[in-house]
Amino acid sequence: NCNAYSGDGAPAIFRNCVNYGKVTLNASSANRFAGGISGYAGDHDVIFENCRNEGEVVANGGGSGHHIGGIIGSYT
Repeated sequence: NCNAYSGDGAPAIFRNCVNYGKVTLNASSANRFAGGISGYAGDHDVIFENCRNEGEVVANGGGSGHHIGGIIGSYT
């Protein structure tokens, strides 16, 4: 998984976040997550307010079921 916030911790609020960097997911197995701010944000109260991604988000490799997004790869 590739992200700045893993989504495995306590509730969080992200305000005015910007990612300018390139995020690359090189996966050889299934169900990996990548996002400009967060690859996965689930099971907790997580708020993204006025955030944006200016960087490139890329997935390479095999596997299936990857979750990729400019801000968040997966939000459940």
